[in-house]
Amino acid sequence: MLGAFEHQDTPLESLVLELHRGRAQSHAPLFRVVLTMQDLKGADLRLGNATITPVELDQTATKFDLTLLATERPDGLDLSLWYRTDLFAAGTADRLLGHLRTLLEAVVADPSRSVADVPLATQRERDQLTEWNSTQIDEGTPATFVELFEAQAARVPDRDALVTSAGACTYAELDARANALAATLRDKGVRRDIPVGLLLDRSIEAIVGLLGIIKSGGCYVPLSEDAPPARIAQQITECGATVVVTSEARAAGLPSGVAAVLVESAAASALPIASSVAPEALAYVLYTSGSTGVPKGVAVTHANIVHYARAVSRVLADIPASQAGDGFAQLDGLHFGLVSTLAADLGLTSVLPALLSGGTLHVLAKDVATEPARFADYVRDHPLDIVKMTPNHLTALTMGKTGRDLAPLLPRKWIVLGGEPLRIETARALLSANACRVLNHYGPTETTVGVCTFPVTAARVDDVAALGAQTVPIGYPLANSRAYVVDECNVEVPVGVLGELLLGGDGVARGYFGDDSRTAERFVSFRDERVYRSGDRVRRLANGAIEFLGRADDQVKVRGFRVEPGEIAAMLRTHPGVEAAEVLLRRDDDEDQLVAYVVPRTAGYAVSHTDRPTAERMREWVAAQLPEYMVPAQVMLIDTMPLTANGKLDRAALPVPGAGTAAGAESVAPRNEIEAQLCAIWSDVLKKDTVGVTDNFLSLGGHSLLAIRVLGKISKAFGVRLPLRTLFETPTVEALAAAITTARAGAAT
Repeated sequence: MLGAFEHQDTPLESLVLELHRGRAQSHAPLFRVVLTMQDLKGADLRLGNATITPVELDQTATKFDLTLLATERPDGLDLSLWYRTDLFAAGTADRLLGHLRTLLEAVVADPSRSVADVPLATQRERDQLTEWNSTQIDEGTPATFVELFEAQAARVPDRDALVTSAGACTYAELDARANALAATLRDKGVRRDIPVGLLLDRSIEAIVGLLGIIKSGGCYVPLSEDAPPARIAQQITECGATVVVTSEARAAGLPSGVAAVLVESAAASALPIASSVAPEALAYVLYTSGSTGVPKGVAVTHANIVHYARAVSRVLADIPASQAGDGFAQLDGLHFGLVSTLAADLGLTSVLPALLSGGTLHVLAKDVATEPARFADYVRDHPLDIVKMTPNHLTALTMGKTGRDLAPLLPRKWIVLGGEPLRIETARALLSANACRVLNHYGPTETTVGVCTFPVTAARVDDVAALGAQTVPIGYPLANSRAYVVDECNVEVPVGVLGELLLGGDGVARGYFGDDSRTAERFVSFRDERVYRSGDRVRRLANGAIEFLGRADDQVKVRGFRVEPGEIAAMLRTHPGVEAAEVLLRRDDDEDQLVAYVVPRTAGYAVSHTDRPTAERMREWVAAQLPEYMVPAQVMLIDTMPLTANGKLDRAALPVPGAGTAAGAESVAPRNEIEAQLCAIWSDVLKKDTVGVTDNFLSLGGHSLLAIRVLGKISKAFGVRLPLRTLFETPTVEALAAAITTARAGAAT
């Protein structure tokens, strides 16, 4: 401070030039907020017989974003705030002054009190925060998933419970097949809270397996069929499963010592199986990425999933907040679509309400859920009422259509979006179809699928945009759920203030399976309530809706999956030719991509071995161990990791990937019309200036959602439908062109 006074006469322009700070038209250089203190406590200023009295001017402009004038007077402190009206609303400015007044009054009342412990919110704001979390309602009698499903099987035994492209299964048939599987599992020693792997996906058999495991008393552990064997083995080891429900085709690849139970071999049994399940028993353990390199298993109980199914059904059925009960009766007979893997909990928004309300669950096979033409055919032939998916998945399947062109692809009642932020322009595009209602849904796995919802309408989108929201808010807590926005000292913050989101209520999971230390770290007490510390950075808008703003740690979302970049970096470091590795999420042309930075060893292995690190080998190394969505889109080999002055990684100094072809590759021009059209499609989807016929789709940053867009454009351009796996089996333009030629020839014969 004293040093500043010594240089108070230094011209601002000289300081700007000395610090090499560029000038911007939108704001002042160096600082944007000004605090001015004036002391008018002394005697009146006189010049001879003249008395000088300060006069407040009517100031209508400000040079800075915020200017706070504090004037000390004999009777107290006057505060005046000037603000830029293009950045701040009048209500925001009023709240800022109110928070400052609350702080000052608290300090005066108790000067020994720590400033960090003083709540900024006024009493009126604290009352409003309490009201927004007043969600308590009687949802129904405590029950298990098994009890509620069996009630529907008894009520509508002949109704289709499951439908796929290959066939259907009634409630009675599903119940009988699940009973038979449960009996087999009990014979193998499965009991309450014992984990059982479920290595089946997107089929009637997968739902039979899920239900059979739960009926046996065990908890299912979903294993992705798309994951590499090493990842599957790791999750089986982590949970300690000795039994895996799977198909004959996958049984041979299980680790030694693990028994395979083939779901297709379990004959249907009309004999009910005595339930040994209680609401507090585990229903499933779902593994998510872990920053230490080891995935975390979230343990979710029957009480959790029954609460979630009831609470979300209330939203889908428009049950008033003051009315007790669930919304199952209003959802009776509706058709739900499952378009995502069971290895993530996103699809449970369709599975649980469907099977507990007497609805029909359509299980879309992977090729149907990932190929725009097949998806369009399915929803045309099997109209759906409620579907949930990530916004990017929906955009890929609908190929960016809007208005009347988009309407036939949407469900009849609700499109539920979750897993990643919903952009305002995407919401407006969906609303332009005027086909169904739109619901934004949010919730970590640790709070059982979802905990907040925001019904999206054109008026609401306009309102939140006017309030400064960058994305569609995640909304308000479900029934019997609570959301607290707190600062670093666990003090709840008022509207507009950034903080971490704590989540409480009946959806809070038991914890991390077999990991008490991690559980104690993330599941904590707040106001005598057990809550989950989400790590999500949010703020409340003036209407009470919560807006997601990012993470307090390095965790990211990739195509709806939670990813810890540290786990990928740890895997890269296991390569004997790698000295150091870091992984970041970068946004490029509105596309989030994982980028890995690798420092190869400069001696020994890295110099002499034929497998020394290259970008492609590093991707292959990760792909052999981790799921496809965790494989970096780009790998950059660098000489050294840039560090800050205190020795930490300088993320801002890491190089930005270029937009050219794959590193070290020489572009080969297309040689025929098919290759030319494919190069143009790849260039458009992958945002590359140049694409050659020998370039690899994956090496250029391609992934499953981008592959869906490519396939949609191929279908439109060439009139052929290729399965998603084609692009991964033939990942170059020349190979894909040959596949298109073959498909055309086959269609002509």
